[in-house]
Amino acid sequence: MTPRAKLGAAMTKRLVPELQSRGFNGPAAIAGSALLFEYKRPAEEGRQVLRIQLEKRGLPRFAVGFYVEPPEGMERIVAIGGNPNCKGFRDKSIIVGQHP
Repeated sequence: MTPRAKLGAAMTKRLVPELQSRGFNGPAAIAGSALLFEYKRPAEEGRQVLRIQLEKRGLPRFAVGFYVEPPEGMERIVAIGGNPNCKGFRDKSIIVGQHP
């Protein structure tokens, strides 16, 4: 098993059940060749989104982004000419897990 596969297995075992217990819906496992995994739950102000992005070169590290989608969804913002990457909509991703 590759180091990234081990990381995905550990996240699937520990993180995914915790997210599910807190009302987030998303993939049942962090595995395979995908790099991006999103978990969403409803909130008063829209939808809370937790995004996990694995390192693209297969290294055992990841970034986490958390943001709130407006009730109309991000598609609505784009449809009226908005940019979801502009100030106020950009999520703040930081590397939180890194192994040598």
